[in-house]
Amino acid sequence: GGSATDVADGGDDVVKAEVQKLWTIVQAEPSNFTAWTQLLGYAEQSDDIDFVRRSFKAFLDEYPLCYGYWKKYADCVKKLGGSESEVNEIYLKGLDVVGVSVDFWMHYVDYMTEKGADKEVMRSIYQKAVDACGTDHYAGVLWDRYIEFESSSSGVSDQSRIGAIFYRILGIPTLRNIAGYHSQYQTWRQTRPPLEWIPDKNIVQSIVQDGSEHKSPKEVEAALRDVATKRIDELYAKTTEAADMRRLFESGIKRPYFHVESLDSYELQNWRSYLDFEEREGTYESTVALYERCLVTTCLYAEFWTRYSRYLEEKQKNAEKAKEVLERATNIYCKRGVPLFQEKAAFEERHGNLDEARRAFGRAIALAPALVELHIKRIQMEIRAKQLPVARDLYEKALKGLEEDANASAYVFVHYARFLNHFLNDQEDAKAVYVRGLEKLPSSMSILRSYIAYTAATKGDDIYEKVAQIYEDAVGNESKFSENDRTELFRMYVEFAADFAKDIKTVEAVNARHQSLIDKSRGEANKTDNKPS
Repeated sequence: GGSATDVADGGDDVVKAEVQKLWTIVQAEPSNFTAWTQLLGYAEQSDDIDFVRRSFKAFLDEYPLCYGYWKKYADCVKKLGGSESEVNEIYLKGLDVVGVSVDFWMHYVDYMTEKGADKEVMRSIYQKAVDACGTDHYAGVLWDRYIEFESSSSGVSDQSRIGAIFYRILGIPTLRNIAGYHSQYQTWRQTRPPLEWIPDKNIVQSIVQDGSEHKSPKEVEAALRDVATKRIDELYAKTTEAADMRRLFESGIKRPYFHVESLDSYELQNWRSYLDFEEREGTYESTVALYERCLVTTCLYAEFWTRYSRYLEEKQKNAEKAKEVLERATNIYCKRGVPLFQEKAAFEERHGNLDEARRAFGRAIALAPALVELHIKRIQMEIRAKQLPVARDLYEKALKGLEEDANASAYVFVHYARFLNHFLNDQEDAKAVYVRGLEKLPSSMSILRSYIAYTAATKGDDIYEKVAQIYEDAVGNESKFSENDRTELFRMYVEFAADFAKDIKTVEAVNARHQSLIDKSRGEANKTDNKPS
């Protein structure tokens, strides 16, 4: 929470009032992105570090993928005299949640360079950065900086690190402008010995074993040159072919970053097709990298989290990783995504963790208490777990919680009665629930249909009388059903009488009443049609 006094003391009263208003809005409606950005606008202008911390923390907790705001947060804290370790911490937290963002890594590299971090620290940052997002389509800027860093750090004596970077880049089909790197690599190689070209220290061994101990150093170098060139050309050809196969998909990604606005259907379909392709043609590593990229853009779409988790669980047989994906989704990126909590519950149930599944349902129901299917799915899980008293209790709770919603209540009554009949074998209680349902919702066709079907399926000689009585109550003078529903009920009654009545007179009597109802409603309709205008 926050209060108006969070703004710098002595600040403008109008600003204080506006900030207080914005806090109230974002707390009541955390998905109001515009209100958040306005609030952060005030935070950026403020010289109250506590207000800055509170605003940015609350926003980034809600929208962790907005990498630009992690940078702004760090800048504001730095500007207001926050400690170096606090600024560091902000960057590391940001990298933890948005580590696939090339731009954010670049901000971090800039920050650490400016701070004067030593060569080894910078090298390890570059290595982490390219591990985290080096296969991104737009990662070129990062690779360029990495090459530049190694060029100035390695000195003239040994540049094998640069060779290793070029060789690695040449194996990334998703990176833009592979051809450009290939020609840079060629230019660089002209001035360097072939031993530095590729990161394979066994290459000399293989040449020496090839009977070249009798060769002069020049001949060994020529042989090295041939082997290394051949390897580089093969890798480049393979990567170019793979890049061509992905080019269409890559050009279909119009928004590679996170935004709260919906993606258009074309872009969603492009991601689906790209993932299908990568799962089929790519490696495990390339598929995971694509999912991670995809989820920055499609973060608010449960479908892609679910798909990623299922890919890991079913195709890779890695339940632990699959669970990790769902944990990330429900705890960090999509904390209000009800379908993801359902997916998490189903996952935990599949793996026998019922308490975890219950917890997931609990969070889903807290987010959407009026969603009847959540209550029913939770109950169905308890039934599968043979927790029948728990299930019964939950049915009663659901009826209480949903009593304002007629359709939802009707749905619960029907399921509850079936449960009592089928799982508890308690016909009296099942009937009592139907009766209760119709008392509460006297015009509910779904409860009535289910009650009729249930009664018709019971044993005994008096089935006709029992069911006929339900029909009579439903179509009689006290009926709360609409005209249309009564006509439909009579039609069902006629059919039922024809099937089950013990004599023709009964059938004809029901038929005649049905016909007179039809005639009456036709007469009413004609009257309306013939009214003078």
